[in-house]
Amino acid sequence: MSHLPEAGLLLAADTVVSEVGRPPGPSERHSAGPEAAHDSVGRLSELAIDRVFCYHGGFAEQGSDRLAMIADAELTG
Repeated sequence: MSHLPEAGLLLAADTVVSEVGRPPGPSERHSAGPEAAHDSVGRLSELAIDRVFCYHGGFAEQGSDRLAMIADAELTG
């Protein structure tokens, strides 16, 4: 995973995945478990991110705000 703040870009590796037409979400399959995956997304949401390149799914034009929504949904969900 690499964060390029000057570009507002997150190279997500396996941290989050994107499917065509769906925003990025945590990669539970590529983590230590569901809780670890959502903890990672919560930490990433604190970074200045405008878009995410997911190794599994390509570009997602959602950034920090969308990652925060995913993390919050898991906490309340």
